[in-house]
Amino acid sequence: MGTLLRSRDDSDSIELMASALAKDGGSPSLIAIGRYISITMSLLTVPIIARALGPDGRGVSATMIAVITIATVFLGLGVPLVLRRRIAVGEPLRPVLGSGRAFAAITLLPAIALGLGTDAVLFSGVPLTDRIAFLIAMAMTPLSVSWAQDVSVLVATRQFRRMGILGVLQSATMFAGIVLLWLTSSLTVAGVVYASTLGNLVAFTVGICWLRSGFGGFQLLRLVIREGWTLIGAQLADVGTRRLDQVIALPLLGPVGAGLYSVAATISGLSTPIAHATAAAMFNGMTGDTAATDGSGARSMRYGFALGTLLVIPLAVASYVGIPIVFGEDFSDAILPTVMLCLAVPATISTYCGATWMAAQKRGLRLTIIQVVTLGILVVGFVVLGLMYSVTGAALGVSIALFVSNGMVAHAIAGRVSDTLPRPRDVFPAIKTLIRS
Repeated sequence: MGTLLRSRDDSDSIELMASALAKDGGSPSLIAIGRYISITMSLLTVPIIARALGPDGRGVSATMIAVITIATVFLGLGVPLVLRRRIAVGEPLRPVLGSGRAFAAITLLPAIALGLGTDAVLFSGVPLTDRIAFLIAMAMTPLSVSWAQDVSVLVATRQFRRMGILGVLQSATMFAGIVLLWLTSSLTVAGVVYASTLGNLVAFTVGICWLRSGFGGFQLLRLVIREGWTLIGAQLADVGTRRLDQVIALPLLGPVGAGLYSVAATISGLSTPIAHATAAAMFNGMTGDTAATDGSGARSMRYGFALGTLLVIPLAVASYVGIPIVFGEDFSDAILPTVMLCLAVPATISTYCGATWMAAQKRGLRLTIIQVVTLGILVVGFVVLGLMYSVTGAALGVSIALFVSNGMVAHAIAGRVSDTLPRPRDVFPAIKTLIRS
C-alpha cells in the first residue's frame, strides 16, 4: 500500500514529466518507420538463415520464435493493454507501471513450465543444443513481458520516437548476432534463438532506463490482473492469428513446408507496422465515454482498411519478383502462398484498429469471444485446406479467417459492416492520421 499511496505532488511531477515527453514524442509514423527498419533487418536475416539452415532449419527456428512470441502474450495476461488504458485516462504513471513490473517478475515460473511442456510436445526430435536454447529463451520471457508493457506506456504517453527506437534496438541486436554467427560459419537454430533472446534483453534494459518505476503495490497489482483477464483471450487470440499458424505448420506441413510458409507470413507481416502506428495514433481518442458514440471505432477501421488496400499490390508484386532472388529458387513455391496472405492485409489492419478500440472501451469479453472464434476458424481452415492443397491451401485458410474476423469486429463496433468499409474520401485523412505529430 505504501507504494500506491504516494503524495499528490509526486504524482503531479510524474504526470508533468510524461506530458513534457509526449510534446516531443514525434509523429505516429515514427512507429511505422521504426518497425520497417526492424522488418528490413529481419528480412535481411531471413535469406541468411534460409541459405545457412535450409527450409527445414528455417522452419524449426521460425516455430521456436513463434512459440516464444505467443508465450509472451499468454503470460502477459492482457496487462500491457491495461496499463495503456489506465495511463491514457490520466492515472499516475509510476504506480501503474510499477504494478506491471511486479507482474512481469511473477511470470518466471509459469514461463519455465510452459517451455518444458512445449519442448516435449513440439521439439522432441530437435538436436539438444537447439532445445536448450529454446528453454533458456522461454525462461527469459518475463523480460519480454516487461518491455511489452513499456511499449504500451510509450503509446499512452505519445512517446512515439522512443517506441520506434525500442523496437529497432531489439531487431538490430538480433540482426547483429545472426550476421556475426553467419560470418563465422557458426549459425545454427540455437544461434537464431539466442540472437532473438539477446535482442529482448537489450530492449528490456533500455525500457527500464527510460521508464523507471520500481514495483507497485499488491492492491493495484490485483486490480490490473483482474482487468487483464478480460483482455488476455483477445490478445492471445490476436497473436495466435499471426503466429499460431507458424507453430502448427511444422507438424502439419513438415520442416520444408513450414519454412516456405514462414517466408509468406514474414512478407505479409510487412503490414503490421501500419496497423500498430494507425491504432496508436488514434488510441487516445478511443478512450472515454464520448468515444463510445462518436463513430471513432468505425472510422479507425475504415482508415485501417484504406491504408491496407494501398499496400496489397506493392506487396504482391514484391513477392513475385523478390522471393526467388532474395531467398533462392528453393523458396519459389512460397510465392503463391505469400500473395494469398497479402490479399488479407486490408482486413488485418482494419481488424487490429477495431480491436484496439474495443479494448480501449473495455469491451474485452466480446473481443475475446470474437478472437477465439477467429482462431478456431483459422486452425480449421489451415489444417483442412493445408492437407488438401499444402502451403497454398494453408495460406488460403488463414486469409479466410482474417476476413471473417474483420466482419465480426465491424459488426460489434458499428452494427453494419458497410460502415467500416472505406470510401475514397477516407484515404487522405488516413494518411494524415498516420503522419501527423
